[in-house]
Amino acid sequence: RKIEFFELLLPRMALNRHYVAEGVRNYSQETWEAVMGNTGREWMARVFAHVAKYYIQQCKADNHAVREAACACIAEAMAKVSRTAVSPHVPALLKALLICFRDESWPVRDAACTATARAAMEFSEEARPMLDELYRLWFDHLWDNIASVRENSAFALAQVRKAYGLEAESRILPVLEERLTMAKHQPEDSRKFSNLENVSTFGVAHARRLVEEDDDGKRDNQTMFSCGSLAPKLRRGSGCMDHSFQREKEPWEASDGAICLIAELSQVIPEKVLLYMEPLSDLAYVRHFSHYYNLQETLWRKLPSIAENVGKKKIKVHIDLFVGPMFDALKCGHQLTECAAGKCILFFQKMLGEGIFNARLDDAQKHLLQTSTFTASSPGPATPSR
Repeated sequence: RKIEFFELLLPRMALNRHYVAEGVRNYSQETWEAVMGNTGREWMARVFAHVAKYYIQQCKADNHAVREAACACIAEAMAKVSRTAVSPHVPALLKALLICFRDESWPVRDAACTATARAAMEFSEEARPMLDELYRLWFDHLWDNIASVRENSAFALAQVRKAYGLEAESRILPVLEERLTMAKHQPEDSRKFSNLENVSTFGVAHARRLVEEDDDGKRDNQTMFSCGSLAPKLRRGSGCMDHSFQREKEPWEASDGAICLIAELSQVIPEKVLLYMEPLSDLAYVRHFSHYYNLQETLWRKLPSIAENVGKKKIKVHIDLFVGPMFDALKCGHQLTECAAGKCILFFQKMLGEGIFNARLDDAQKHLLQTSTFTASSPGPATPSR
């Protein structure tokens, strides 16, 4: 009779291990360890038909936090549960993920992005019939208003390149080439998050008010919610309705996503990434729009990981393309960008050797290296960012 109970309990126990509320999540993880010990994967495989059915149901739950947890559970199952047990259910699970990929809540879309990439990695043939739709969604999210969504989409596309090889590369690289330089066409009055406020509630960025309202008192004595459990319901994805793509996008965000994609692809096809060093360095000089420093921050955060993946011998011939704008960013007046540039400088100083790197600098750059808050104390080189 144990299997009858596990058919009912294991899917729910597994999902709560990924729930956003820390107390629920930690308690569920402890309970899982106490009950399952080292037999969790074995039992999940034995009852996976029930697990898959439950995960699919929760991808349609009213609570967006539950939908997010369900996507995380599907990704986990794709990676850790027996392939034989999971394979028959992959098409149905992918259909549920496609709905979540169009969710109004960006954390749900983010989790669905990771899960679909995992499906492509682990079950490439089962996922193939849905690839056209998946590529459309991966590319759309690579140009999302939310920076973390762009990064996660870049990671997903790199995993897809691993899974499908040159077939995937032939679809990914043309998009990369098209979007990389789009920041050059950015209007001067750029806005972070496009026409969205720089806030989010329960995973949704709200439309910016065109006219400031007198809202004195409107924020007082409002209902407090716990981890979205009782929060206002956010719309699920449905059919061809893409709640996430109704907002205007900015050209600089396309370039930002392309930088993230180059960084991820540098782990997979480093020799081809070298072809984009010159246009990548051109972006460092694009400063005509108001949020250029966000793009610069991404560039200086990602460049160390690109260099590490490509290798010292091949990257050093391109470093001179970046030195000037790197030091310009070190004094741009925006702390996050200055910090990213400083860490990037320290990374290359260590990679090439202090003497060799400093020999490439002019007197003003050497002075800035010694006086900038972000380089003078030499807290250590950058840890390459994914």
